[in-house]
Amino acid sequence: MDWSDDVAYSVHDVEDAVASGRVDLSALRSKSEMAVVIAVTQKLYASDLDEVELTEALARLLDTGWIPQSHNGSRTDLAALKDMTSLLIGRFVQSVGLATRAKYGDGPLTRFAAELVIPDEVRGEGAVPKGAAHGLQRLHDIRRYNVPATVIACEFPSSLLTEWIDASHPFTEELARIRDVEYVDLPTGHWPQFTKPVELGQAILAAVERAG
Repeated sequence: MDWSDDVAYSVHDVEDAVASGRVDLSALRSKSEMAVVIAVTQKLYASDLDEVELTEALARLLDTGWIPQSHNGSRTDLAALKDMTSLLIGRFVQSVGLATRAKYGDGPLTRFAAELVIPDEVRGEGAVPKGAAHGLQRLHDIRRYNVPATVIACEFPSSLLTEWIDASHPFTEELARIRDVEYVDLPTGHWPQFTKPVELGQAILAAVERAG
């Protein structure tokens, strides 16, 4: 589950950032911008991999030819962006599948009979897009900090989130700047829309009424 989440968020975050105009794909081919991506990736997502390993991971992704040179929002470019997403997800999934089979053989892999094998090279490739989505986005309108926000905490308590804010964790950097934040604890898990749909709906409606 952790690897599937990593892959999904990694690639789709880049797709969304490019499609919304917040990330310029040409930055991935700029040495100065690439240095930012590598630094963010190492700091937030792959602290045990060094800069050389992550730089080589980014180079391998660019060498596939799947990452477009630019994006102008046209249907053709949107299709190319979707192709990039599909191909990268396929690359990550297939690489891990082959590595796992290489270790455990071709027999049936029943529950608890094997552990997913994620080579460092693949893990680096999966981390770099997350670093790109985080490090290359540029938000300029400070009025966003005046928009009321509600955080519905499901996987961890809001008290932990506020601890991260107090500790100036990079993950909470934007959230810490918002002037009006309400925290709602809904302990359940990763998919509250399935596990506690009524409670989630009530929390969302309450947030809308508060903001309105």
